[in-house]
Amino acid sequence: MLRILICEDQVENAIYLRGILEEIEGIEVVGHAPDGTAAVAMAKKLSPHVVFMDIGLPGMDGLSTIEIIKGINPDVFTVITTAFAEYALDAYRLYVYDYIVKPYKRARVVKTITNIMKIKDDRDIGIKIPPHSRIGRIVIKTRDEIIFLDQHEIIMVERDDAKSCIYTGKEVFETYDSLSSLEERLDKGMFFRSHRGYLVNIHYVDRIASYGRKVYTIKFKNLEKEALISYSRISDLETLIS
Repeated sequence: MLRILICEDQVENAIYLRGILEEIEGIEVVGHAPDGTAAVAMAKKLSPHVVFMDIGLPGMDGLSTIEIIKGINPDVFTVITTAFAEYALDAYRLYVYDYIVKPYKRARVVKTITNIMKIKDDRDIGIKIPPHSRIGRIVIKTRDEIIFLDQHEIIMVERDDAKSCIYTGKEVFETYDSLSSLEERLDKGMFFRSHRGYLVNIHYVDRIASYGRKVYTIKFKNLEKEALISYSRISDLETLIS
């Protein structure tokens, strides 16, 4: 059973979030704290696996509260909930697991909890997962959300007009971050700039096929979408993969 503590000063928001969570099998909402001080006391007493933390709290703010709770239990998963997006980088530095912008969307909350349950199950059977590691994750800002995405899930990134499209095996995320900005933040040993408009995850590269004069396409495992690669970059890709 996954124990969850909600820290939210708006009672109606807490009730709505609790309703979403309690529909998920294997979940127990152990309490609701209206402020940071109460959240710290309840975290000590109830030992939740997950804390949903609002940032805009009376008295001690949510980020400061998370820092204290993580000092008590470094293994706890913390999920920021807020109506504002500008705190994402601060949350990232505190190793927050996820960042959900209000109003709550049922599918978004369920996805976050499902991922946490999978990680906890892996830990419980002895798979070593660092409790507060941010290695391998990247913050992606879309129009409606801020997503903490595992880099190994990204197959390729394509620049399309004014936005960058990030392809995983299941979803496509659109962000206004430039390709160069994403390249700087992604693992250099995993991602390769195959063309001015493409970044590719070398672990998903399946084959290279001719597309036109001095231009080829990269075909991927688990993705029908293809990426372009300049002829001059093929040998660099071969060297990186080998």
